[in-house]
Amino acid sequence: MLPVIVTDPMNHPVLSLQSGDFALYEGTSRQQIRYFSVEDAPLSIGLVSDCSASMKHKIQYESHALQEFFANANPKDEYFAVAVSDSPR
Repeated sequence: MLPVIVTDPMNHPVLSLQSGDFALYEGTSRQQIRYFSVEDAPLSIGLVSDCSASMKHKIQYESHALQEFFANANPKDEYFAVAVSDSPR
């Protein structure tokens, strides 16, 4: 088993790959890929939210981004959040 994570130049995960997009070698000998799967493994994620006065006009965008993030997250992901203003909470 050989776990692989592929990202683009912007460090975003590339999810549309098939087994034919990969080549596996042992030394100089190409090996057959016998089994290929795509998994959405759970993550542990820390979120830092800026709630300071400077975000007053941007807080709705921050809220929308968080909603989109959670709507597309793996249900097994673990999260913690830190709200930052004058001091972290």
